[in-house]
Amino acid sequence: LGWLTGSPPHADEVELVGTLTPPSAEGSARCHLGLHVDTNGGRTWRYATAICYLSTVNEGGHTCFPLARTVEEEDIEPPNYEQLELLEASQRLLDGDVDHTDRVLEQGMRPDLRSDAEALVAAASSGSGVSVPAELGTVVLFWTRRCDGSIDPHSWHGGESVGLGSTKWTLQKFKEVPVAV
Repeated sequence: LGWLTGSPPHADEVELVGTLTPPSAEGSARCHLGLHVDTNGGRTWRYATAICYLSTVNEGGHTCFPLARTVEEEDIEPPNYEQLELLEASQRLLDGDVDHTDRVLEQGMRPDLRSDAEALVAAASSGSGVSVPAELGTVVLFWTRRCDGSIDPHSWHGGESVGLGSTKWTLQKFKEVPVAV
């Protein structure tokens, strides 16, 4: 990961984070834990995330990026009106210091941004964007910051509910710029 991002491992980074996602209750929302951006704990220098899938999930378990577009989509046409509206909504959440939709929808933070959080979750629930299946041995790497250091609104993501009879195991690595820089 250090080679891919151009930043070798260093002491200021969080170690690998292992996660077990058990099966979800029937009828759970697609992104049952909401959507978030990886700025965990206000770590202002976190700029990339890698998720390594340690198991294959037969039903559900995808990582959903409701604002992401494939390279092929980018080559064919510009974003449509709905995609641009969603991008603006996600940016308003970030501008309001919201890094997780549950802060608005479950905890009541920033009620003025409720419709923006609902729009983002609705987009994920409808299958908008890119959905990465959890397959043993695969890795998804994505940037969480733009070149100017601001949070990239395209990096909002969430874990899809895991179907009954399955579990999802992942290792996550968060890349951070060394504090000395």
